[in-house]
Amino acid sequence: MDNPAIQLIYQLIILFIIFGGPYFAPSIVAFCRHHHNAWPIFALNLFTGWTGIGWVGALVWSLMNPAPPKSGATAAPIPVGARFDPQTGRAIKGYDPETGAPIF
Repeated sequence: MDNPAIQLIYQLIILFIIFGGPYFAPSIVAFCRHHHNAWPIFALNLFTGWTGIGWVGALVWSLMNPAPPKSGATAAPIPVGARFDPQTGRAIKGYDPETGAPIF
């Protein structure tokens, strides 16, 4: 490997790994914890992380507990091909053959 261009590319990759990992640590933590604000944390980290204050803010935000689900009930999976009435949002089981009205 006497080619200086290849050596430079390898050096840049190593520098990115060494400095990029710690720099994006708040974003990595947010995505690994499935934080509901992972993308805003990434944006804060990307654009203001270099200030130090932005990095600490992103880290603190990523370590905060994610918001709990809005309801205690878990939703049942929606079957493939399910149809819903656009006015009521209810599932349509079928259609009346005489009138064509939906059957809920």
